[in-house]
Amino acid sequence: MKKFFPPLEYVNIPNIATTTGLVSGIVACFFMLQGNMISTIFCLLLATFMDVIDGFLAKKLKQQTRFGEYMDLLTDFFVCCVVPVLLIYTFVEVSLLTVAAASFYAVCGLWRLAYFINVTTTEKQPYFTGMPVPGAMLFGIVSIWLYWRLNAAEIAVPAFAPALCFFALGGLMISSVKFKKYGFCQKGLIIFGLAFLAAIFIF
Repeated sequence: MKKFFPPLEYVNIPNIATTTGLVSGIVACFFMLQGNMISTIFCLLLATFMDVIDGFLAKKLKQQTRFGEYMDLLTDFFVCCVVPVLLIYTFVEVSLLTVAAASFYAVCGLWRLAYFINVTTTEKQPYFTGMPVPGAMLFGIVSIWLYWRLNAAEIAVPAFAPALCFFALGGLMISSVKFKKYGFCQKGLIIFGLAFLAAIFIF
């Protein structure tokens, strides 16, 4: 099989986790087109969880490869940078400000990932420089959910609120703020994601 499909040489548990995250992002887009906010967020949270654990699994199982690193980064760009932009256009009132915020967020995500490929992966640092894109996506979708939920409850929230959040997240992604790998940052991200998931079903 590998003779005819060479990439299958890299099939392992961490790369399967990364692929699951990509598929979750694609499914999220289908739910988004149907206007199903809850299912969209659930898929994105699953994608975030897969992104958190794939690197952990690769390290623990000693299956770290350049192929896996690049696949993870490409998946991050689609799921964490492109999909949130579509989420803004779908559930937030579109204006010049929201378009600017979405564009700024996506561009910063791209630059952060490009910086990660060219700089931090060669230095093997124990921390991320700038907010990791999965974390930025998680906080971004929380802001959109709050905007959507409060407006649905007839509590008027202006569209510039989530837009400003996306501007801030974009800035954090390309900032010099350091986030320790496999430490409080990632554990906190999982806990925050689970708490957010519970809040969705409660409220």
